[in-house]
Amino acid sequence: MVREKRKRRSLVAMLALALLLQLFAGSAWAERRVALVIGNASYPQKALRNSVNDASDVAAALRRLGFDVLERKNRNADELRRDVADFQDKLGQGAVGLFYFAGHGVQAGRGLNYLLPVGVEYKRERDAELYGLEVGSVLRRMEESGTGLSVVILDACRDSPFPAEGRSAGSRGLGRMEAPSGALIAFATAPGSTADDNQDGRNGLYTQHLLAALEAPGLRLEDVFKRVRRNVETASRRRQSPEEISKLTSEEPFYFNAGGGAAIAAPTPNRRTRVTQRDEVGLAVTVSRSISKIVGEAGHVNVSITHNSIILLTGEVKDEAMKMAVQRAASAVDGARSVVNELEISAPSSLASRASDGLITSMVKASLIDQQTIPANAIMVVVERGSVYLMGAVTVRDGALASDVARQVRDVRKVVKMFEYISEQKE
Repeated sequence: MVREKRKRRSLVAMLALALLLQLFAGSAWAERRVALVIGNASYPQKALRNSVNDASDVAAALRRLGFDVLERKNRNADELRRDVADFQDKLGQGAVGLFYFAGHGVQAGRGLNYLLPVGVEYKRERDAELYGLEVGSVLRRMEESGTGLSVVILDACRDSPFPAEGRSAGSRGLGRMEAPSGALIAFATAPGSTADDNQDGRNGLYTQHLLAALEAPGLRLEDVFKRVRRNVETASRRRQSPEEISKLTSEEPFYFNAGGGAAIAAPTPNRRTRVTQRDEVGLAVTVSRSISKIVGEAGHVNVSITHNSIILLTGEVKDEAMKMAVQRAASAVDGARSVVNELEISAPSSLASRASDGLITSMVKASLIDQQTIPANAIMVVVERGSVYLMGAVTVRDGALASDVARQVRDVRKVVKMFEYISEQKE
């Protein structure tokens, strides 16, 4: 029995090493993060106290979380549009794009939302349409770039800067809007309401709590904004209630900070070398050795490197205490930037279910080969208790197709895409 377990671990170690070498041979950063952060405060009417601070602090937090950040302050109408163009140029296929704006924003015209530049003396609502940046145009630029995830955060629901005679009844705050597929729009407060600029603090009320949640480890994207809403409602005694409009489509959760380890450092795509590949294999081996001392015969843990020094833990352990001990051990290894813990709690007898994983792996691979449009040799398949992890460098279309094919295989519990997305080949 012990000999069989050792043999199985040896096979798993060989699979992990093969996975690392195939996944990272010549690959670039698999999840590019780009953000445009704008803070406007110097309005001729109703200047704002904290929006520039808000933008500075959000930009700093996003840099710590691995984003390539364009930080802009007190932008006029032309500069706002150039900023969005620069932002679009930095985005690419499959990237995570985040747009943050702190300043004045209003609903105007046909119910569209406009972010207001500085340098304009606003007299009537049509000035927002003439000079403002329409939020939908930002989302369209992100969508055109092929982003895998688009996040728009608007701390722009301050009271309207228009004089009373130039306002309509609906120009108070921002209005509800449609989110495109794969996007999440977060508002500092409910439609038609205004947000607290928090005159006595460094940050507006919403951004103050956003900053606290962004870097919290282990929070999914949706959970970050749930926490922000709960804390803002408590602090404001429900006078301010943030809202989100979500049309997220990916089955893979997005984490600003995946948890356990330090925040992810800024990405450096297209600079991978043979030395860094060996370093990452060495990291996986070191983590495996550290974990084996904790798990022993009471579980089964696979260690994979999914992104640049981000560690994926899959397998089974006997209880929650062991799961957390494995998390801490992996996070403590020098060079580990972040840990994604996908371990499951199982009784020792359930380890027998691992025999079926090999069959599922073969079936998924055979199904991928049957689909001649999918480059099966570019896709690595790893199966853990019926959960299929698909890795490799593919186009967005091929990745989606591979995921659909894998889901149709019998006994597959779930499919997790961990691809590096590449551009479509043009003939």
